[in-house]
Amino acid sequence: MTAACLGEPALAGRLLDWLDAHRTRLGALPEKVTDDGRPAAVAPLALTGASVLIALHALDGHAVHMPPT
Repeated sequence: MTAACLGEPALAGRLLDWLDAHRTRLGALPEKVTDDGRPAAVAPLALTGASVLIALHALDGHAVHMPPT
């Protein structure tokens, strides 16, 4: 998400491809991945899924606005 929002589409694409390759067999994004690349721990994680959607939105040319804290 950070790479996509900072205008680094190549890096964002590589990271999203890595996430895609390490999903559970049901397609969920796991909390952890083992040394040999298998999904481990909790899945699915809402925060991870939301981050992926924001990254894809930014890569599609949409501005991402964060609310003030």
